Amino acid sequence: MSIDLPICKCPKCGKVLNDATVAFGERLDAEPGDSWSICFYCGAIVLFDKQLNTLRLPTPAEWSDVESDPAFFGELQAQQRLVIQFRKAGKAN
Repeated sequence: MSIDLPICKCPKCGKVLNDATVAFGERLDAEPGDSWSICFYCGAIVLFDKQLNTLRLPTPAEWSDVESDPAFFGELQAQQRLVIQFRKAGKAN
């Protein structure tokens, strides 16, 4: 499942992103409110803003909060590793 989003750039690598795809679970959590995501190009763990218009890096407090949920944080890290492995294997441009 994928949804179109306003064009925005990854705050880490600067690549343009314009959609979101469900990485784990059964529903896409890109909805108003700060939603966690992973850049498909560099694997950065990022957050959408409340209007889903831009991406930003997590604050230290947000990192602390997400790390306190081992199941969710573990899934984020697993998906991040998959993106990085996919990129290293040359599967995407």
